[in-house]
Amino acid sequence: MTNNVVTVDVGGLERLRAAAVSAGQLEMEKLVRIVVSDLCNKDPFGVVDDVLARHVWDEVCWCHQEGPYMDNLESM
Repeated sequence: MTNNVVTVDVGGLERLRAAAVSAGQLEMEKLVRIVVSDLCNKDPFGVVDDVLARHVWDEVCWCHQEGPYMDNLESM
C-alpha cells in the first residue's frame, strides 16, 4: 500500500486566499451597489412606525443601527 502525503505551504495557501478575495472584491462591491440602489427605489413597508422612512433602505439602516425591531414584535 502506498501512503499519499500532501504537504501544504501555508504561505502559498494565504496567497491563494488573498488572490481569491481580491478577484471577488470588485464584483461584491458592484452587487452591494445594485442591491442598495434597488432598496432605495422601493417604498417603505412601515415596519418601524415611529420613523419616517423614505424607502426600504432607510428602514434597513434604522433597524441595523437601532437593533432588531422584529424581536420586539414577537413579545407582543
